[in-house]
Amino acid sequence: MAGLEAALASTLAGRIAEEIELGAGSAGAGLGPASDLAIATHIARNIELSYGFGHLGNIHLEAASGEMIMIAGLLPAVAERLRRAGERARAILTERRPALQAIAHLLERKGYLSRVEIERVLATNAEQNPCGSVSDVEEVQ
Repeated sequence: MAGLEAALASTLAGRIAEEIELGAGSAGAGLGPASDLAIATHIARNIELSYGFGHLGNIHLEAASGEMIMIAGLLPAVAERLRRAGERARAILTERRPALQAIAHLLERKGYLSRVEIERVLATNAEQNPCGSVSDVEEVQ
């Protein structure tokens, strides 16, 4: 379950980073079925209905059209999981804000960063700000 919650927070981190740095998330994080928001919602839905970790207990239901509205309590449960994951991402990104800003500036300049480049920024920032923790970042990888 900890891995699923970490995946939720990681998936929402881009949108949360926009909220922290720009004051609001952009439509890009929620645009279409392949968006970060759609993927996070799918993970939260599966926690509730497929993996046996939801408020319904040990149950596995296949995806069905309209289930989010038809199954009592599912929509609020999924929304609450997404809210908690967003708060987790916000806490991590706020704690690591200098690294977030460094990555944002590099992305603005280069347009794309490899995993190695991102890890380099995180490592450099961790050396400069040793109170930051990378355990939550590493857990998702």
